[in-house]
Amino acid sequence: MASDGNLSLNDPPAVIDEEMLRKAVDEQGPKERAGEMAREEGGVDFADVTSLRLDYRNILAIDNLWCFKKVVHLQMSNNVIQKIQGLDILECLTHLDLSFNNIEKIEGLGRLTKLEDLSLFNNQITVLENLDSSKNLRLLSVGNNKLTDIRGILYLRSFKSLQSICLAGNPFCKDLEMYKMFVYAFLPRLVFLDYVMVDPELKQKGLNKFDLDLMQVEEDDRVKQETVTADDVFARNLAYNTAAFVENLDGGQLFDAMYAKDVEGRKFNTYKDIEDDYELYRAKFIECCRSIYEAGVAKHKDKQKELEDFYASANDAQLVSQMKSRAKVVEFLEYKTKFWSELVDCADKNEIQKTMIGYNARLNELFDLLLGYELTVVDQLEEIVTELIRSAEDLHSVLTEYTGGRFARLRELENQHHEMVLVTAGFMADRAAKHEEEEGIDLDLQALIADKVTMIGIINASHDLHLLVIDMRQDELSKSIHRWHEKLSDDLHETMEILRNRERVVEIYHFIDYHREDGDDMVSDLLAAKTKHVSIFLEDDFLQET
Repeated sequence: MASDGNLSLNDPPAVIDEEMLRKAVDEQGPKERAGEMAREEGGVDFADVTSLRLDYRNILAIDNLWCFKKVVHLQMSNNVIQKIQGLDILECLTHLDLSFNNIEKIEGLGRLTKLEDLSLFNNQITVLENLDSSKNLRLLSVGNNKLTDIRGILYLRSFKSLQSICLAGNPFCKDLEMYKMFVYAFLPRLVFLDYVMVDPELKQKGLNKFDLDLMQVEEDDRVKQETVTADDVFARNLAYNTAAFVENLDGGQLFDAMYAKDVEGRKFNTYKDIEDDYELYRAKFIECCRSIYEAGVAKHKDKQKELEDFYASANDAQLVSQMKSRAKVVEFLEYKTKFWSELVDCADKNEIQKTMIGYNARLNELFDLLLGYELTVVDQLEEIVTELIRSAEDLHSVLTEYTGGRFARLRELENQHHEMVLVTAGFMADRAAKHEEEEGIDLDLQALIADKVTMIGIINASHDLHLLVIDMRQDELSKSIHRWHEKLSDDLHETMEILRNRERVVEIYHFIDYHREDGDDMVSDLLAAKTKHVSIFLEDDFLQET
């Protein structure tokens, strides 16, 4: 567990909740009159916060930061965090401090493309990894971890902006001079190592010592870069097309797949009387595949737009609900402050108790309002979810119907070509049976037409194989649509569970209970004080009379 002067090993782990966040924002927000004005207006809006400190709070898990979309500086050092998570929404983040925690793996930073300064000092990390999206890193601190293989720093060679790195305190630093020479040689852009400027003499010694290894690494980098560039383009296109259910339908891939294992079928297409028809068949087949591809991509764009609109609506609805809730809470707290000041002046016990009835009624009213806001959001979004699922069903019904017609066209083209091959090959076999010589027939094809019955069997088997490939691709497209629709339903229902926000409901209950109990305690103290005051007054009278 991270150790510091403020946390005890016996302290229970803390949860990031509304109270903790509000306290942190108020502590770090404007002071004096500006701070008073901000509090009078309901406090600083989380959505406007650009810097947030949550250090020394015994936090176990990173959560509930989704409101802080503009935050650029986040400090969560000296906690007990075990896993990097819950940061995806913070896409503006440039500085992140997670030092002095219990993190074992670098992960969960894939969306933080603007990150420039990352501190993971004093954790349990064993491998440098999963920083590929953070190519703008200028400062990286991973000292005092469990990095044992110094060659692991080669992963950082692709980070062109990296100028400062802290690695001190890791097991591979035992031979200090060798460690520095290695880092200087293989990370030549560094300006600072362990917060000290690079030593030019030691850097030159490192370049000399590791010159052969460095040449090999540079060559590997060059080859890898060329491969990665081509592979990235291919992978991005494939991923997008797969999401649209039309992978490998944007060209001749399906056509080639039909003939991939049909060695004997390909031989018939080389015959001069079949070759022209084959080329025409191929062109029409690919054109039909392209029409399927374009329809899939168009529908994919439609469904992406609908999903984006849904999540935008969900965020807007939550934001409106939070603003309303925050305004009501501020209004109640102002009422409470004024209420207590007036209650202290009450002389009669019955009047105090009667006044408390109004206070509790105000609390009940606030509870109904806050809970009502939460339920209203859920009701609104449930309607949107229902409409979104229905729309997705319609969209994919249209796509399934259209692609079904296109696949039927592919089978029609295959049938036409099959009939043409069958007739032409029959003439070839008849001429061969009459020993009529014909130019342009290679030996392999002559062997195939030597026996007409066998030849017809081969051509029919080829045809069946082609139809099977077409059927399988159509079946895969239909299954992909079905899987996506099921996943969409599951994801949306999961989203609704999140939006129902049971934790938020619990917070409302706790808030109301706290202020109800606080009211009871204040009244008890007030009544006790007044009773004591009366008792002392009577005692003074008694002493005077005596």
